[in-house]
Amino acid sequence: MEKIGDLSWAGPAYADKGWVKLSPEEQKALEIAAVTDKVQALKAEAEERLKSPDLTVELKTALNEYLLALDSVCLCSDFHCDPKFPVKP
Repeated sequence: MEKIGDLSWAGPAYADKGWVKLSPEEQKALEIAAVTDKVQALKAEAEERLKSPDLTVELKTALNEYLLALDSVCLCSDFHCDPKFPVKP
């Protein structure tokens, strides 16, 4: 019987690869990191758009509200709730 943790049975390209089981703490840390990284990337994109010289007042207001909504995504500290990302303006 072959071990599922060892993928060498799939060929030489997979000889040094395998499955690992993450602890609940590690899974939670990965989920938090993924959400936090996405929020930071979206915030950086919105802040870059705010620097545009041809920005309208309406768009500036929408972008500021969007940034506030992105901050609220991280308020669920355990991320047990399904984080809802706001729609980009």
